Amino acid sequence: MVERHSHHDVERYKTVIKEAFTKHYEEGSDVWSNDASLVDATKIAFDTAFKRLNRRLHLLDIGCGNGRHLMSLPNLASYTGIDLFHHENWESYDGTKPFEVKFIQDDFLAWAMRQTQKFDLIVDNGCFHHQHPDEHFDYLQQISECLQSDGLFSVVVWGEVFREGNIDDYGRYHCYFSPESIVQLIESTPLEVLRVIESKALIGKSQLQVIALKK
Repeated sequence: MVERHSHHDVERYKTVIKEAFTKHYEEGSDVWSNDASLVDATKIAFDTAFKRLNRRLHLLDIGCGNGRHLMSLPNLASYTGIDLFHHENWESYDGTKPFEVKFIQDDFLAWAMRQTQKFDLIVDNGCFHHQHPDEHFDYLQQISECLQSDGLFSVVVWGEVFREGNIDDYGRYHCYFSPESIVQLIESTPLEVLRVIESKALIGKSQLQVIALKK
């Protein structure tokens, strides 16, 4: 059973996680920025959504980091990247694609609750497993709210224990899941799992990519 935490702890954690990611980028320890497995996951998600929906996609990239996934994607209807950290690379993408490209510095949950755009595909390449456990359900609920009625969601999470206690030196949670537990959690919301794909992160840890459809 997941331990419940006070509202104060949840709110304080928002500051912790923002500071943690900022330190990683400033120190150059953002290993995910060069992790080819996450580019592969984005391509798999795009191919799955495009074949199923057969239209140009409005895509939301949660935790977009340096924005590199934009360059691995073919012609979209639009791309929106959101991250807690404003990456210096964002400005370099201006005018590089024949569709709207937008980057936003914000907390996904806070942003999602005040915006109205609907997306065909939402990708999360390693953010969900850093969220406060008490916000997992709300996070997935907002994903569903941001999707078109036939939209898809792709998420990459840890498939094994990161370290004892699952809190890293920067104070971030590293929640991990079995295929059964992540499917159960996702399907407790208005999402239905289509595929679970096992892979390895750059640091050698097992990870799971889950692709789900809005019910």
